[in-house]
Amino acid sequence: MLSGGEGPFDSLCRAVAALRRLESDINEPVHDSVFAAVRERPYGMTIGRIEGGVWTASTPHELIVHVRFGFGRDLEPAEVQGRIKDALEKAAPEVELAFEAFRARAYCHPTDSSLAKVISVAHRSVVGRDAERVVAVTDLTDTDAAAYVRDRFRRLGVDRALLRAGARDGDLIRVGTVELEYVEDL
Repeated sequence: MLSGGEGPFDSLCRAVAALRRLESDINEPVHDSVFAAVRERPYGMTIGRIEGGVWTASTPHELIVHVRFGFGRDLEPAEVQGRIKDALEKAAPEVELAFEAFRARAYCHPTDSSLAKVISVAHRSVVGRDAERVVAVTDLTDTDAAAYVRDRFRRLGVDRALLRAGARDGDLIRVGTVELEYVEDL
């Protein structure tokens, strides 16, 4: 337990806040036009896993947090690691930091390459039993049925996934064996 009644969750909160500030700094401004075209804030931190404690009713002595930090082609991995280390030393010096796994510069295939086109098509394909079943058993020529499909897709998160994949009005979206025209208000 840390002094002042604080625990590992307090340290984690300070560390995450510092990393979110670093994330904002790296996204202001985005210098890479390819990444900037994808979304307003293309670089980011993902907390993939938090481990700690042995019993639901007890406060863990320590937490282990696995974080992924994505950045653009204009930054080197060593520079980002240094900035992460500095941010955590200032905000939560009690946090032990260790870098592991894959570290490499960001890379982008030419956007007009055949690989990019194949990946783009794949990202606009909806795969999943629930979504495929909704389309397969629905008369898509019926207005009410089409509204039902839009509602089901919204509840399944299909609309958000397609937006993240870069779908635009008029794109053909494959759901199972059926192709649908994407409409942004889906």
